[in-house]
Amino acid sequence: MRGRAALTGLALTLLLLAGCGDDDADADAPTRKSSSSPSTPTSQAPAQPTVTPAAGPVIGDDVLQLNLVEGIDWRLVGADAATKRIDAGVVSVVIGSLLDANVVDPDHNYYADGVEETYRTDGYRTQRLGNRDVAGVESWVVEARRGEERAYTVGGSRAGYAWDITFVVPVNLAEADDSIDSMLASVAWKV
Repeated sequence: MRGRAALTGLALTLLLLAGCGDDDADADAPTRKSSSSPSTPTSQAPAQPTVTPAAGPVIGDDVLQLNLVEGIDWRLVGADAATKRIDAGVVSVVIGSLLDANVVDPDHNYYADGVEETYRTDGYRTQRLGNRDVAGVESWVVEARRGEERAYTVGGSRAGYAWDITFVVPVNLAEADDSIDSMLASVAWKV
C-alpha cells in the first residue's frame, strides 16, 4: 500500500498522456541541463541565478500548491493537475500526495525507486538525478523519456505526507527546464 502512495501523481500523469506519446524505442537517454555552475578559481562563490517563480493559474492539493507558467491556456483537470496540447506536443503538470504515517525515507530511495519502476514498466528510459531543494525541502528527482516525451518527477516527504510533482513536456521544448524551475520556485506548502 505504501508504494502506491507515492505514485498517485505519476499514475494520473500517465493516464492524462495515454495515447499522446511516441513509443520510439530508439530514443536517447533522458537529459536535463545541469543547474550547477562550473567552479571558479576566485575565492568568491559564483552568483546563483535567480529563478522567477511562476505566476500563472494555481493548482494544488492538501499538501502543496504551485503556480503554472503564464502564456499557456491551461486545461485544469481537477484542482491538482493541468494539461495543454501545444505545437511541440503535450505539456502537463500533476501534483500527488498521500498521508503516510510511515514516511521514513531519509535517502529518498523508496519512493524514487517506485517512480522509476513505474516509468520503466510503461516503456520509459529513466535516470535518477541529484536531489534538489523544493521550497526548503530536500527532494528526489527522476527523469524519464519515451520517444519525444520527457517526464521530470520531483518528490519527497513533509509533515507525514509523501508528495510528488510530475512535469511532462515535449523533448524539443526549448524552454521546458526554465518553466519547470519557475513552477517549482512557486511551490508553497500547506502543511
